[in-house]
Amino acid sequence: MSEIENLGVSVEEYLDGLAAGIDILELKVKLVQGMRLNW
Repeated sequence: MSEIENLGVSVEEYLDGLAAGIDILELKVKLVQGMRLNW
């Protein structure tokens, strides 16, 4: 079983991000993994 990490994103923040077309959880995971984001 994989471990669940607390990425500090509330349900409201996640849903607001999805409404704006942004997957906040995906961005947080990439930042935690040390991946560079090209903005």
